[in-house]
Amino acid sequence: MLQKRLEALEECGDLGQGLQLAERDMTIRGFGNIFGVQQTGDIGNVGIDLFFEMLFESLSTVDVHRTRPVPYKSVKLELDINPRLSSEYINNLDNPIEIIKGAEKAAAKDTCSLVQFTVDLRRQYGKEPYAMEVLLKKLYVKRMAADIGITRIYVSGRKQ
Repeated sequence: MLQKRLEALEECGDLGQGLQLAERDMTIRGFGNIFGVQQTGDIGNVGIDLFFEMLFESLSTVDVHRTRPVPYKSVKLELDINPRLSSEYINNLDNPIEIIKGAEKAAAKDTCSLVQFTVDLRRQYGKEPYAMEVLLKKLYVKRMAADIGITRIYVSGRKQ
């Protein structure tokens, strides 16, 4: 799997290919299992992983040549998804706060930096638990949104 991800990184290294890289990375890594019923709106209807898959697919179909990027910090995610890392995983990390800050910093820079951060995190600590995977997916969504000029992503609809 690491080899496929490195190949994707090499193939999508040109300016403007961040969306394709993120989509390929998510395809290679997979999207996990359905999360549960504590979500709202469409997330609750389809499950968190399918929701992210649909969101990544929608974002990746935008013609990047017809959009203007916005600053990463200006993107607001209103998804009501707040994964909680287990104390066991947190205790396994050398400096959990710095790792989370590092993920955010990588996402703020560009998609390639976020992909590299994810690869390095897995190399050092192994496959992350589901809550960390969800946290990383949120960062990928925010990064992709910034790259195509979307400033707000929110969930509407009925609450479960």
